[in-house]
Amino acid sequence: MWRYLTICLAFLAFCAIVNVAYIARSNDALTTKLHELDQMRNGKNTPFDEVEKRGKELLAEYTTPEEQAQIYYELTEMHGQTGMVHADLVVQYAQKALALPVDAFQRFRLYVFWGDAIFIGNIHKPTQQQTPFYEIRKVAVRPYLEGLKEMQAYKIPEQRPNFPGVDSYDIVAPENSPVYQRFKKQHDDQMAARKKAEFDEKLWSSHQTLMNAVVDLYSKKPYAATELRQIATKTLADPAEVDALMKRIEANGALKDDPIPEKANPQTPNK
Repeated sequence: MWRYLTICLAFLAFCAIVNVAYIARSNDALTTKLHELDQMRNGKNTPFDEVEKRGKELLAEYTTPEEQAQIYYELTEMHGQTGMVHADLVVQYAQKALALPVDAFQRFRLYVFWGDAIFIGNIHKPTQQQTPFYEIRKVAVRPYLEGLKEMQAYKIPEQRPNFPGVDSYDIVAPENSPVYQRFKKQHDDQMAARKKAEFDEKLWSSHQTLMNAVVDLYSKKPYAATELRQIATKTLADPAEVDALMKRIEANGALKDDPIPEKANPQTPNK
């Protein structure tokens, strides 16, 4: 009986090792293929049909939620950073990626792509089909605000963090000696502080990007400060965050409400 259990446990352990190795190889292979897909970028001259074909092939080949998330993220970036020729696909892929397990910082970036695509996609339409700026921004601002809402789960630094230095502890001493252990602890503490600063800097930058996107939309005429406050209050449910947004609007001279023109130029916002 014990021999049978030992064999079963050994087999399960072997399977786990093989499975981990397979996942690692799979992830490495996918990373390589996503890099190859990324190399197809060429601005508005990107072969978008080939990108779509390759994307579908990868989605069929790599089917775990984590793998699919990375494929959709790459497709979002591909279309988002090549002139948003297909802004509708940016929105579509961003939404699909956000429904899957993606890295936190990828999520924040996806919300930016999503909001940008709504606004830029409207500009790409024939003039007669465009939604007026003061209407489309009410739609475009929501992904930015959703991104800010997710960021509330983190402690955002008020200022851009400085990166602390990391000293070397390359000393000649036995590893179990007090002097070695003292320098090692100092080095480890400095490394931990550096990694935290790097993480906090990414948080700060992501937060700034989303805040600036919202402020940029509502610092253009026709001003609609009350509208923004209402949308932000409902989405963020955080008075402090809403006040921070409105202070930036005020600093830009846009803390007011302009009358909505009966016939506004739908293509571009008023300066």
